[in-house]
Amino acid sequence: MFIAKHFKPLLLSLAMLAPFDCLADQLKLIIPELAKDGFTSKFIANQFGCTGDNISPQIEWQNVPTNAKSLVLTMYDPDAPTGSGWWHWQVVNIPVQSQLIAQSVGYDSGSRFAYYFKKRFGISPKMLRSA
Repeated sequence: MFIAKHFKPLLLSLAMLAPFDCLADQLKLIIPELAKDGFTSKFIANQFGCTGDNISPQIEWQNVPTNAKSLVLTMYDPDAPTGSGWWHWQVVNIPVQSQLIAQSVGYDSGSRFAYYFKKRFGISPKMLRSA
């Protein structure tokens, strides 16, 4: 009963999407600096007991759907010690013709294309230059 009640809508949704899987390549996210076991200290914050450089990694993507109007990228940490995880940042309105966000971008670079939001006791928008 539990399985039928909770998983039936999910299975139905997946079954409806399955025929369209062959119509497009899958969107691929690439983070070149991501080591096999996680980020190096270069990409870790220098606060809350951590001693990193707090630099954002370069993030690349491929196979953007042809009907996409803009892109959104978020970083969510499900095992942060908050009980519900932590949204580190969001980047919205990334132009579809962009192929990457450069390393350490978003702090002082300025932009007219995308917005970068970093959660630090509230949300403060900053402009982001996308490549």
